[in-house]
Amino acid sequence: MLATHRRLAICLLALAMLATMIGVADSKKRHHITVAELVHDAHGRPNQCDFDHDKRWGPKQVQCAIRVVWPDNAEDAAVSVAYCESRFDPNSKNRSSTASGLFQFLSGTWGGNPQFRKAFRQAKARGWSYGRSIHAAYRAVFDPVRNIKGALWLYQQSGWSPWVCKP
Repeated sequence: MLATHRRLAICLLALAMLATMIGVADSKKRHHITVAELVHDAHGRPNQCDFDHDKRWGPKQVQCAIRVVWPDNAEDAAVSVAYCESRFDPNSKNRSSTASGLFQFLSGTWGGNPQFRKAFRQAKARGWSYGRSIHAAYRAVFDPVRNIKGALWLYQQSGWSPWVCKP
């Protein structure tokens, strides 16, 4: 009897470790989420974000993506700030400053964000010139997934202080 319980415990531990490695145990909060993962799950079925066939980012999809990426204890506040800052418009641009995207990043703040650096590295890896890569990295602020991830990173560094809108 004891050997059976021991084997069962070892199997459960192994399954938990495997689930963690493949992302099943914490599938809701993954910082490496892509647009494809928001549109379809691993089996090709539409997921909870319910994108149109043309992958348009409407308010429902923006809110869903924020809830997928942000931790549970901050997701309502993040949804509130994104709505206040951009009305959930990924292409939002402030007319009186350089603030852009869902969370209205100033160009200087975006330039120090890991999502900016990642977009720059990806552009350089395509063989693009330095200038074209920098331009692509700054344009990445309009990519909703990068903007949401970048906002989470900034929130983890500074709380809500960088934003005009507060939760």
